[in-house]
Amino acid sequence: MSYNNKIVCGTPSIREYFTGKHVFITGVTGFLGKALLEKLLRSCPGVAAVYCLVRQKKEKTAEERMQDLFSEPVSKAIILKTSLVRGFIFTILIPTSISSPHGN
Repeated sequence: MSYNNKIVCGTPSIREYFTGKHVFITGVTGFLGKALLEKLLRSCPGVAAVYCLVRQKKEKTAEERMQDLFSEPVSKAIILKTSLVRGFIFTILIPTSISSPHGN
C-alpha cells in the first residue's frame, strides 16, 4: 500500500481491522450511513457488533426511521440477512430531537 509515496508495511486490510470490533454508526438512515452499514456487513464478516444511533426526525419516530431502513430492497437483501444470521445489529433510539441545552 502506498501513502504519500511511502510504503506502509503491516497495515491491516479493512476486513482484518474490523474483525472482533464493535462499531458505532450515527446517521445510519441517511444515504452514506446506509451505504456504510451495507458495506460493513457485506465486507467484514468478523465484525463483533454494530450499534446504530437513530433519532426522531420531522414526523417520524426513531423506530419508524429504523423500520424504513430495514424495508428498503438493498437493506432487506444484505442487512437483514446478515444481521439475522449473526444477530448483532443493536439500535439506540432517541425519542426526541437533539439540541443544545441553550437552544442554539
